[in-house]
Amino acid sequence: MASKPTSTPIFDKFKAFVRRKTPQPPEASNIVVATSPPVTPIPPQSSGDDVAPAVPNAPDIPSPPVAPQKAFVKSKMFEKDIAILSVTYILEENPELKRLIHLIVSIHDKDEEDQLNGVLETCARFSVQLASATEAHRAEATEAITVFVKTVEKIKTVQLAGDAQSLDALTSMVDDEIAKIKSSHPPFARDRSFGTSEGLSKVLTATIGASITVLGVVKEASAVIPVPWVQTVIGKVVSLLNAVMQTRSNYSDMKQIAATAGEFVISCAVICSERTTEPSKELKRALNKFTRTLESIVVECDELSRLNPFWRYLQQNVQMSTLQGIGTRLNIAIELFQTESQVHMQLDIKDLSRKFDYAALNSLPNHPHYVRNEYLGGSRDDVLGYISGWIDKPNELVLWMHGTAGLGKSTVGQQLVHLLKDDDRLAGGVFLTNLTTEHPETVIQMIAKQLGEMHPRAIANISEAARKLNGPHSPLRDYLTAYIIDPVHELEYPYQLVIVIDGLEEWTNHESFLAELAHIPTSSALKFILTSRPSHSIERVLDKIPVQQYPLPPVSQEIVEHYFSHHFEKIDWRGQKPDQQTINRLATHAHGLLIWAATVGSLLSHESDERYPHVILHQILSSEEKVGTRSGEQLERLYRDAIATLFPEPDMREKLRNFLGAMMVLQEALPIRDFAGLLGMSDRPAEEIQRRLAALQTRGDFKSDVIPPALQQFHVSFLEFIESASTEYNGHSIAISSTNAHSMLANRCLEIIFFELLQSPRGKTCAYSELRGVEPYAVKFWPLHLSNGSSRPPLAPSTTRALIDISEENMHCWATLFLPSVAARFQDGYDSLDNIPKSALLYKLAMIIGKEDVTTLSYQLYCLEIAVRLQPINVGTWIALGEAYHRLYEHGGYNKNLDEAIGVFRHALDLVSRKSACEGSQADVGVDVARDGGGRTNTSGTDAQGSILTWVAHVLRTRFDQRGASSDLDEAISFHREALGLRPAPHSSRSTSLNDLAAALLTRFEQRGTSNNLDEAILLHRETLVLWPAPHPDRSMSLNNLANTLRTSFEQRGASDDLDEAISLHREALGLRPAPHPYRSTSLNNLATALHAYFEQRGTSNDLDEAISLYREALVLPPASHPDRSPSLDNLAATLRTRFEQRGASNDLDEAISLHRHALVLRPAPHPHRSASLDNLAAALQSRFSQRGASNDLDEAISLHREALILRPAPHPALSMSLSNLAAALQSRFGQRGASNDLEEAISLHREALILRPAPHPNRSQSLNNLANSLHTRFGKRGTSNDLDEAISLHREALILRQAPHPDRFQSLNNLANALQTHFEQQGASSDLAEAISLNREALVLLPAPHPHRSTSLNTLALALQICFDQRGASNDLDEAISLHREALVLRPGPHPYRSQSLNNLANSLQTRSGERGTSNDLDEAISLHREALVLFPAPHPDQFQSLNNLANALHTRFEQQGTSNDLAEAILLNREALVLLPAPHPRRSMSLDNLAIALRSRFKQWGTSNDLDEAISLHREALVLRPVPHPTRSGSLNYLATALRTRFEHRGTSNDLDEAICLYREALVLRPASHPKYSNLLKALAVALQSRFEKSHLPQDRDEVILLYRRHLRLRRRRS
Repeated sequence: MASKPTSTPIFDKFKAFVRRKTPQPPEASNIVVATSPPVTPIPPQSSGDDVAPAVPNAPDIPSPPVAPQKAFVKSKMFEKDIAILSVTYILEENPELKRLIHLIVSIHDKDEEDQLNGVLETCARFSVQLASATEAHRAEATEAITVFVKTVEKIKTVQLAGDAQSLDALTSMVDDEIAKIKSSHPPFARDRSFGTSEGLSKVLTATIGASITVLGVVKEASAVIPVPWVQTVIGKVVSLLNAVMQTRSNYSDMKQIAATAGEFVISCAVICSERTTEPSKELKRALNKFTRTLESIVVECDELSRLNPFWRYLQQNVQMSTLQGIGTRLNIAIELFQTESQVHMQLDIKDLSRKFDYAALNSLPNHPHYVRNEYLGGSRDDVLGYISGWIDKPNELVLWMHGTAGLGKSTVGQQLVHLLKDDDRLAGGVFLTNLTTEHPETVIQMIAKQLGEMHPRAIANISEAARKLNGPHSPLRDYLTAYIIDPVHELEYPYQLVIVIDGLEEWTNHESFLAELAHIPTSSALKFILTSRPSHSIERVLDKIPVQQYPLPPVSQEIVEHYFSHHFEKIDWRGQKPDQQTINRLATHAHGLLIWAATVGSLLSHESDERYPHVILHQILSSEEKVGTRSGEQLERLYRDAIATLFPEPDMREKLRNFLGAMMVLQEALPIRDFAGLLGMSDRPAEEIQRRLAALQTRGDFKSDVIPPALQQFHVSFLEFIESASTEYNGHSIAISSTNAHSMLANRCLEIIFFELLQSPRGKTCAYSELRGVEPYAVKFWPLHLSNGSSRPPLAPSTTRALIDISEENMHCWATLFLPSVAARFQDGYDSLDNIPKSALLYKLAMIIGKEDVTTLSYQLYCLEIAVRLQPINVGTWIALGEAYHRLYEHGGYNKNLDEAIGVFRHALDLVSRKSACEGSQADVGVDVARDGGGRTNTSGTDAQGSILTWVAHVLRTRFDQRGASSDLDEAISFHREALGLRPAPHSSRSTSLNDLAAALLTRFEQRGTSNNLDEAILLHRETLVLWPAPHPDRSMSLNNLANTLRTSFEQRGASDDLDEAISLHREALGLRPAPHPYRSTSLNNLATALHAYFEQRGTSNDLDEAISLYREALVLPPASHPDRSPSLDNLAATLRTRFEQRGASNDLDEAISLHRHALVLRPAPHPHRSASLDNLAAALQSRFSQRGASNDLDEAISLHREALILRPAPHPALSMSLSNLAAALQSRFGQRGASNDLEEAISLHREALILRPAPHPNRSQSLNNLANSLHTRFGKRGTSNDLDEAISLHREALILRQAPHPDRFQSLNNLANALQTHFEQQGASSDLAEAISLNREALVLLPAPHPHRSTSLNTLALALQICFDQRGASNDLDEAISLHREALVLRPGPHPYRSQSLNNLANSLQTRSGERGTSNDLDEAISLHREALVLFPAPHPDQFQSLNNLANALHTRFEQQGTSNDLAEAILLNREALVLLPAPHPRRSMSLDNLAIALRSRFKQWGTSNDLDEAISLHREALVLRPVPHPTRSGSLNYLATALRTRFEHRGTSNDLDEAICLYREALVLRPASHPKYSNLLKALAVALQSRFEKSHLPQDRDEVILLYRRHLRLRRRRS
């Protein structure tokens, strides 16, 4: 049974057949199925004429009576109501169309099982097309409708048999009838779309969207009584909605205007429909007045919707005020209508309470306040214009604007936020200067709050996210999806919203956030603009995302001058204002850095410097010009001089170092008194330093009473300056070390807590909420400062003493204060800390924190970092620290955390190794729970060492998968071996180590191809299987692992026993995993994959069908969100593609592409297998291109391969595969379009892939073949013999690597044979042809029936034998070739994708035999076969030109034999059609030119029309130009042109033609070696031409050469015979 129609966009233009009094509404699209209530089906009838092959039909039944119409009733959606009313008007104005629609609806109502939905949807859509006729074709359309009514009436008489075949037959019948109507009514045959530019489709596009089908719309409309009095105003609302759909900004405001108008108009329609009499004059007058107002509103909105994006940016305030004015005018018009008509309507505007939603929104964190930098008008309009243009590019997700410090990135970012907000296109703006350590989840919530405030319709979704994601364990991806992506998607704006994130490099969590952006598809409703300084860490993550990089250029000197002039107006110069020359000098020193200019302005205007501004300015200029500062150094000198000026006192400068150091590592803002207390500094110096530093402040508002973290107050360039080791003044260093600063604050925090707070009576009993001043900060952050302020053990002596001196009681008191500071949930209680010794307390706290929430992972790390410092030889603590870093890596993907995990596990391993090497040392290899109370598991001796070895190997393997460094994989294998050595049988973990080591070895084999790795992996898996006998719960896993490794062995070596055993093992594993076993789908997939491989080897179709069945079952088992769903989709798709290649059922290929697309959606970047899905989809699209010739499929395939290649940078283990895939697709495109750069890039990529696959890489032979084939193709294009020689050499090397029984040996045999065959055609060495035939015969032996590739091998051998016949004339060669072609054709029944190829090949051989023996039946059969092949190559199939040429050649041959002029005429037409399909630079155009020219020469010989001969010569000349030296077929083109010129000489006697022909013959002889099979023919042709010239000119040298040429010709013929 055919499925119901799915949602597809339609582009119908639906127009009425009679003139209307009012304008037509605009078009619409995107309709989906509407269901109908079940009714009793029509019983089968006993007689009647056949109208469809489904079942016998009943006699004609009268058309059903029209159902009683009902009054219009308002629905919940005004857009739908607009559409229905519009259709009622169209139906009412055309009775024939109305009858047709009623007929379709009546059949649908009686279709109880909805079997006819698809057929009736087709009927409805064709009805729309018929109704779209223009005035010029109105009569033809009316006639067509009458005919189509009879077709639809036939459907009523059909009773389906309940199977797909009968429904398909009915569908075909309807399609055929539609085709007949189109053919007899040309206006509809030419129009492939449904309609013209006006009418119903615009209505549907602007209103319904994707809610119902065309059938559903017309069905509802056909039952409604029209409301004529509102027809005009309905059309205006449709036009207004159309403007909303095309607008690129301010969608919400414009949509609100349309909604208000629509709700009002529909309410008017309801009132008018309820009236039994015509509306009053007052109502009509008021409605007409409102219509005129609405028409002017429509015009204005339409103009606004068409504005250029950059114009919108420049005029955003004007646009906003215009829309507000339009809204006001509309409300006034509605009020005026109600007053004048005395009709008061309660518009159905929902007034639902949103108190809970707003409360949830308000509970989200606010973005910290920031002071907006002043944007100097015009200074960055070029940048803003570029970004504005990028925003309207729908398929680019991220724009990364990067530049050095001081270029004004934040100012540009703030201006973007301002402009986008005014333009109604902002989703959120984040400035990370104030959020440097904030968790990504919190930042996402901040953006969501902004989104809800700017787009209130998103609040419901955001509040739902806030209610759902209130737990501690939600993944970051869920936050991003629920808080931002889904709410924006639900807004359904016709344009994308933008999120601006500034200062990315200043955010410690930027990598984890960016990694999640990779999961957003490029077609999302969101775009991101990111700003940062150039950063390798950012670039590395963004490499996995479609990103547009934009390096921010420095501003021009003119802009800097304008900046100074603007700001100098605000300074009191006391009569010494600088002139323009001084401003120019300043601008020159800025080198385009606005931060330099801003800092200068701040120094000039700051009150702490009592000097006159012009004096300060003179000093700045003198300093710059004296030193001659280069670009990049001017900021450093400016900062150094400023500090020297602001802090001349040595003691203040030392206090400044501590002050700035503390600010740099400060975690949150503190009141200045608390900050001074944290430093141990009195208030007065702290306040004075803060006052003076205000001169250097370029961020935020100056607050004398609050000290923020340094990044919130100073520009990053200033912080880099004070961290620089060269920062000194007059020999006194002012450089600041962040490590020393952390250490300083750590010691002060310890003093504040343990030696001040907890020594007091208050401190013993107070809760966290009762802490005062700086105490909360010290309690919360001393572990952070201590871990960042000291290296791992040993600690500094002073810090060690301080920690040792802390009592057990005070440490526990601190712990009770610390936990509530980390998270509010700990205020309600936590695990008991009683009896935990001080040495283990930090470890215990880490365990409590870590199990709660990924947002507190950093605090867990700080506690563990202190714990390993306190217990440096405790292995258990080190393992916990390594696990924490690994967990943090898994959460955020930050590579630094993975590296840290590896380092920590290495240290733990070193501790255990030293313990083992030196028994009796103090190494504590894990303390049991009872002894330390820390909650650790007991790890001792070899158990600990084996576990750590496994951990190190695991994280190293993870890093290899991520970065591809082979040293990581080698080391992981080494550690797995060591762990296995520590776990001899019967150790409980031995089987785990065996599996781990085997998996790593298999990965290394796949990377390098070393066969002993594969052999060892198999042995290890066999040993594991022995250790897990039935009914061990892990036996099925072991069976699968061994089976997969054996299948890999088969693919490498071709031993069928390996594949047989693999299938047997997979079947056993599947038996151990009955439904609902969680891994049953894995076993189904594995068995199906093995059966697929078995089919590829032996060609048994049952194996392929079973594989597909198993894949389908596997796909049903996991839920849509299961991680195994995407591989299941890909696997099923790949097998369906194989079945298509075997049987040619196009639905298999279409389904495969659909499944691959679905799999790709489930693997957004940076999913580790996204690149594989990209390749899979691309391969399926290439197959469809080969079948149907749609070039967009091939272009998309190339695009997908390029994206996959980006995701596999060196040294990714699959890089070589991506290179090969892209190269193959480019080579296909070259074959279609002939662009040589595609072929050159393909060869380059194949060479690069080959380098990555050195012997004994398992795929080296494949790369050798690929490169050889590309070189073979280039030889065919250019004729460079080096290419062909290299191709043969590469094929020979590949063949050596594929010794029998390698499963791909037949492929190498055939490839080498093809190259040798070409070499023979070029050089004429018979040994090449003999070897080619021998290789082809060997390949055929390797492919017994029913091997899927046998037909290919049959064809290849047959072609070689036919060439052998052409060379030697042995008829048995030709007969055998025909026999082989016939066998191949039998193996390729319709609709096999390569049947047309076999038809052509057999036809060509029969045509050759006909020419040899004169058997007309062979030639007739050849023509018949060519015609059948042509039917299988409909346009735009890429090989259609070949069938056209072949059929033309066969017809030409029959003309030459039988003289039927119709054959020649058809041949010329076919040749011309083929030539049109081969525009330059298609590589086969020259062949088509020659073919057409030869046919025209034949017609000239028949009729003597000189134009034919002239055109033939012109075509031959063009072909010759396309075959420059050393093109392999240039000699053929020379011969053709020479012969045509000789013919024209014979016709007209022009000696120039004869002279040119002789020159061309001579050149052709030079290009063909004496061994060439056609060399003797050229000798004879030249002799004939010279003889003609001798007869005319009587030159004796011509006569002598003629005699010599004939002698050579006869000698060669005798030698060959």
